[in-house]
Amino acid sequence: MITGRGAAADAELGYLAGADDYMIKPFRPQQLIDRVHALPARRHS
Repeated sequence: MITGRGAAADAELGYLAGADDYMIKPFRPQQLIDRVHALPARRHS
């Protein structure tokens, strides 16, 4: 989930809604790339 909402309660609601990850804008493009590359490892754990 990519959002502008950065409060801890917002992140918790995002995860409860089924988000695999929660990124707060603004973020560096490399952060998104790193998280996408980490997905296969997270799927197999």
